[in-house]
Amino acid sequence: MTIFDRHHRSTLKNIGLHLLAWLLLYFLDRNYFAPRLVHDNAEVVSRLSLITWLVDISVYYGLGHFVFPRYLYTRRIPYLIGAILLVFQVTYLINYYSFQWVQPYSDGYGLAKVSYVEKIWHQFLKPHGLLGCFTHLPTALWSYSWSLFIPTVILFFKGIKDITQYRNRALRLERDKYESDRKQLLLEKNNLALELDFLRSQINPHFLFNTLNSLYVRVVDLDDEAAEIVLKLSDLMRYNLYESNVERITVAKELEFIQNYLLLERARHGQRVEISYTETGDFQQHQIAPLLLISLVENAFKHGASKTRDKAFVRVEAHLEGSTFTFRVENSVSSLSNPAPQKPNSGGVGLVNTRKRLDLLYPAQHQLSLHASEQMYTAELILQLEHRMHSPFD
Repeated sequence: MTIFDRHHRSTLKNIGLHLLAWLLLYFLDRNYFAPRLVHDNAEVVSRLSLITWLVDISVYYGLGHFVFPRYLYTRRIPYLIGAILLVFQVTYLINYYSFQWVQPYSDGYGLAKVSYVEKIWHQFLKPHGLLGCFTHLPTALWSYSWSLFIPTVILFFKGIKDITQYRNRALRLERDKYESDRKQLLLEKNNLALELDFLRSQINPHFLFNTLNSLYVRVVDLDDEAAEIVLKLSDLMRYNLYESNVERITVAKELEFIQNYLLLERARHGQRVEISYTETGDFQQHQIAPLLLISLVENAFKHGASKTRDKAFVRVEAHLEGSTFTFRVENSVSSLSNPAPQKPNSGGVGLVNTRKRLDLLYPAQHQLSLHASEQMYTAELILQLEHRMHSPFD
């Protein structure tokens, strides 16, 4: 059942309970209270009971659901007083004209016997006119007791209920605000800790980056292969520290980073691991989130080539057609070190973070599929990329 359905059922239930309560009140007033108070014929009792019942309903909903929420609960006292005086005057006018209307039907009309209707009409209403509720205290008290006493009792209990609900709601809001403030303080504390950790983590990379540059200068004339490795490692550090601190970077830059990483892995594994890289497309004209692809390549070496001493392979393919970018990584799986193939949906922290970044940065614009067999593990990412925003200085 939806929230709308529950609300609809609750509304219908409240309407039914209100209707039942008002019908019960009319039944009691028509058959018990009014006959014993008026002591008149059925015609008079029926008319006065109906009018009084309709007044009770109007006063209850008018004050309880309109005047009180707007003026009493918001403490707009002058408006509240004005509204109550208006209701008092209107109910008095209804009493005045209703008694004038039923007077000819009363058993005491024109006779020596004085009925309740005749008494009220001649003693209170007729002598003091249409403003009698403000000019004559006994008339005001009678008009209140006749038309407003029952609504007052009902509104009293409704007011207690409303105040209780308001206090509970206020306490709940205060509790929620306290919890929100507590979480905000905790978040700020965690952010400060993260910033401090980030500053600390930058010290070693910067030191390492500068050391690599110094090392390259020393070995460039002694060992070309070692110098090339140091240079590529330095390029990786530069990309991580400086060039990737943007929201988007050209696909060409990201793939250059991947190729530098593959060169280091070639130097590390030698001839034992066959590493291939192929690409097709113009990668200068599209942009991608930096460091989005590296975890797929790292995963291939971590769970493939690094798990065996046998011959292995890692194949990386990048293809761009229109705005659709496909990045595919395949790696061999050793049957000795991995007797059971990886589950297609498994992955380490790197792949988990990659999925989260894809969901945040490319919602409904990506597809990451993982496939495992006994001989090979394949990761394929399909992205809808953005065109590069050209600078006027390009």
